[in-house]
Amino acid sequence: INLKSDIVSFNLKPLQNQRAIQEAAYYNIFTFLHDELTKERVIHKKLFADEFHYLTKHEQGATFFHQAYKRYRQFNVGVTAGTQQIQDVIEGQLVEGINIGEAIISNSYTKIFFGLDNMSVQEIMDKLKIKISERERKFLSKKRQGEALIIYGSQRAFMRVNLTEEELRLLNPEEYKKVYSADPAEQPNYENRIRLTPSELDEIEQYLLDEKGQ
Repeated sequence: INLKSDIVSFNLKPLQNQRAIQEAAYYNIFTFLHDELTKERVIHKKLFADEFHYLTKHEQGATFFHQAYKRYRQFNVGVTAGTQQIQDVIEGQLVEGINIGEAIISNSYTKIFFGLDNMSVQEIMDKLKIKISERERKFLSKKRQGEALIIYGSQRAFMRVNLTEEELRLLNPEEYKKVYSADPAEQPNYENRIRLTPSELDEIEQYLLDEKGQ
């Protein structure tokens, strides 16, 4: 494993049912990450955690991310956590009397909520003290793919994520085939699409000649 790589990914899923080694493995991983992310402040770094609700159930993971959200901005580190189980995060591990899930979400300057049921919306309002208007509640309850409510500090807006052609080809081959009537196994030659035609090159050449003449 090249720990000096630009991207290092730790797959913690196999540890979920390995209680005997989970504690030691988590300790090693989070200690390494802490040392790596806080050893200098010049290089901008990003820490991403998917399926975040698993980590907030475990004291080692919960404590590490609580510190990350509180302190790592001082070290030029951005921290992003994603989960489909917002209630599990809110009801996460208690460390020193602090509900880690609540503390982490409260310390997040940017929050993006995709489709949620009414119970999850109510949990967010009651436990995180985030106001959700009736219009926003209805928007979230529709659970449309790619649509979300983004909260950035005190500002908020509805957003829609539209995949590019290449993203759709890689992430949803069946939909790509329907939309573009093409085989998703074959990558289009995007370079040819942006190449200038002979007539366009002639126009540019003539323009440069005219400019030079002036």
